[in-house]
Amino acid sequence: MSRARTTRDPIEIRLWVEEHGGVPHADGAGVLRIDFRAAARSPEAAWVRWFELFEANGLALRYLPEGASPCHELVSGPADDERHGALRRPASVRPARLRPVAYLRLADR
Repeated sequence: MSRARTTRDPIEIRLWVEEHGGVPHADGAGVLRIDFRAAARSPEAAWVRWFELFEANGLALRYLPEGASPCHELVSGPADDERHGALRRPASVRPARLRPVAYLRLADR
């Protein structure tokens, strides 16, 4: 059995969710979930809204990195990288966090 991983990295989260056939969902009340029953690819705006709420609430995604199981949970608290005081990858090879301009304007308010 593989060990659960906890992350806040939006690129890692999006890759894992899409690899398992999931899409982000945020309802009108701001409740976040990942829907694995949806068949269509999620529009970019859905990811922007989802990550906006995800970061505003200080959440992290805990998941099983190996296997086909979409078993996961949204948790509050530090990610694995933050717990151990070091990044999983050196900063020089870490992908940049991509944020649309509209997302930056909302976050700065």
